[in-house]
Amino acid sequence: MDKHIVNAFERQLPIKVIICDGSRRDKDNPNSKASKVSGRKLDPIPWAVTTYDPSTGNCVITRNGATIKIFDQYSVPIDPVRKRVQQTETYIRDRAQRDAALHRACGNCEYCGMPGFETKSGYIYLETHHVVPLSEGGADHERNIVALCANDHRAAHYGKNQEEIRDKLKDLLSRYYT
Repeated sequence: MDKHIVNAFERQLPIKVIICDGSRRDKDNPNSKASKVSGRKLDPIPWAVTTYDPSTGNCVITRNGATIKIFDQYSVPIDPVRKRVQQTETYIRDRAQRDAALHRACGNCEYCGMPGFETKSGYIYLETHHVVPLSEGGADHERNIVALCANDHRAAHYGKNQEEIRDKLKDLLSRYYT
C-alpha cells in the first residue's frame, strides 16, 4: 500500500476512495463492540496524497486535492491541425552499436530492470537511448547507448528527474566499460 501511496504522491495521481458508513468502536474502551460497516460508496470526487513523510510513512490524503498532470507526445496548444514543409538535419545512427546495447540488456530495461514487452512478431521491444545526446557531443557507440523501456526512455528525455536518470545510466555504463 505504501508503494502506491508514494507513487500517487510523487506523480500527483488521483486516488479513488471508498467511503464507509456505520458505527465505529470506541478506541479508548477495549471492551467496546467492533466497528461495523453498514454501507459503502465510491466517492466520485478524486482524492490526492497532499503530504507524505518517507521516514515514517505518514501521509495526508485530501478530497478534491489532485491536479492531474498528464500529457502525451501530441499535446500541443489547441490550434487547428496544420501542415508545413520542414527541412531538418538528422544524426545517422549506427545500427550495430544499437544492437550491441540491446543484446547487452538481455531484453530488460537497463534503468528499471523490467522486461520489455513482446511484440506481435515475438520480438522483445526496448528503445535505445544515447545517455549523452549526440547533439551534446555524445558518441554513437555502445558505451553511450542504453536499452530502455518506453516509459523510462520518455522520462530520460522529459522527466523532472532526467538528470538523475542520466547519472544512473552513466554509472551503469562505467561499470561495463572501465
